[in-house]
Amino acid sequence: MTINLGSSDEAPEGDSAPRQRRGPRTTSSLVIAGRLALLLGAAAATVAAFVLSRARDQAASGSAARYVCPMHPEVTAQSPSACPICRMALEQVRPALAPAESEQKVVGSATQRPFALEIRAPAWLDSKNRLAAVLYRHDLAGLSPGERGLFFRAGAPASGISVRLDAEPPLARDTSTSRVHFRVEGGAANLHEGEVGWVKLAAKARDYLVVPSSAILYSRDGPYVLVPGGRGATFDKRPIEVGKVFGGVAVVLSGLRDGEPIAAASAFFLDAERRLQAGRGELPVAQ
Repeated sequence: MTINLGSSDEAPEGDSAPRQRRGPRTTSSLVIAGRLALLLGAAAATVAAFVLSRARDQAASGSAARYVCPMHPEVTAQSPSACPICRMALEQVRPALAPAESEQKVVGSATQRPFALEIRAPAWLDSKNRLAAVLYRHDLAGLSPGERGLFFRAGAPASGISVRLDAEPPLARDTSTSRVHFRVEGGAANLHEGEVGWVKLAAKARDYLVVPSSAILYSRDGPYVLVPGGRGATFDKRPIEVGKVFGGVAVVLSGLRDGEPIAAASAFFLDAERRLQAGRGELPVAQ
């Protein structure tokens, strides 16, 4: 009796090719490859969905944008472009803030604050012994006849000539400045009628009502600020008179009271939104 101890992979006698058998290692490799393919497909689908979602969000936010001309608020567009009137680039309008959010982010107040400011004003010689100067109205507060100053000529800025404030009442030139006169006390022999320069008065502590200069807007009718409004309006327009602007603040001559709230930031964008809402009849506010 003969027993065959050869490998089971050997083909029986008469077969033309050896018979192939898959072992456990080959089957495991195929399973792993299939799982990797499934994972890669799922990852690709997730990335594609994220990209499409972002594109939709960007398209939605872009369509909601509003652009307005800085000089002609009635000119608006849904995308960046130029104003057909003045050809300036339109600026994007920020959404109007809810009253509670406005109180936290943009509302400040007019404030009475002391400043010791040295007064400098343009001046010229009306005659050999008489000096005219243009002062802001707020600089007149606390001045009294006889107050001393120095006149510096443009041609000789290093040497000051003593002058004294005249008793003649100030003469208003416009809404924010007045003309006053000084008498020349010394050095008149070296002066000539028509000479120009500036007059300097010593610093004196005075109280000024000030607002941030960024809160002031301008129109053909003059400067104004925005104050928290009523009748459903977020802000209302308030005309004011402005004096000197310095150090990021502006002196208010009239139109506001100490502590009165105003829109201290984003004033241009808030005003543009106010105009747009008024134009659409949404708010009964003046233009």
